[in-house]
Amino acid sequence: WKDSVDAVIPYINLAYSYLAADSLDKCVALAAWMESKKRTTQSLMYCAAQAYARKKDYGRSNELLDQCLKQSLQDDAVEYFNAKSDNYEAMKLYRKSISYYDTSYYIFKSPLDLYYIGRIYDKYLNNKEKAGYYYRKFVTERKNPRNSGERKVFDYIKEYFSRKE
Repeated sequence: WKDSVDAVIPYINLAYSYLAADSLDKCVALAAWMESKKRTTQSLMYCAAQAYARKKDYGRSNELLDQCLKQSLQDDAVEYFNAKSDNYEAMKLYRKSISYYDTSYYIFKSPLDLYYIGRIYDKYLNNKEKAGYYYRKFVTERKNPRNSGERKVFDYIKEYFSRKE
């Protein structure tokens, strides 16, 4: 380990060898050492996540898997999810549209996705209860509008709840 951290591939191979040999602590230690040297990779994080899962530390495993996902998906991918959602909405495949907004929210944590889900329940599926749930969740997470477009969304939601009362 001490010789050189510049050659990353041999360390990744070593980590997977440790994983295959059920030397889980060595696998995790190697991944932590590489991280301390700022030389970690998605592959190494995934290997460490698998080691933690085998050690039944699912929380830490999921943290590493979330990091892998974040590195794999670029931030502008939220636009692609939203565009697919828009397409499904235009095709009147509302549940499919909701599933893409939901996935986008899960990955990118954009509160606007919550509003969009609520809007579909409100406008197309006539499910006021679910619409209200997502609208409330949006307002709770966003707290304040960030621009004039969001100001309109907040105003609509405020009006929506005043009509229900």
